[in-house]
Amino acid sequence: MKLSGHKSLVDFYKYIKISPEEAGKKIKTIWENRTEPITN
Repeated sequence: MKLSGHKSLVDFYKYIKISPEEAGKKIKTIWENRTEPITN
């Protein structure tokens, strides 16, 4: 959203043409398939 300049998630999801549910599923899949541990 920082890159596209959208202020709300609703507008952002319309812009990228993906529903919040689809985004959640993709994030879950990526998270479950990650190979490197998350570090701060």
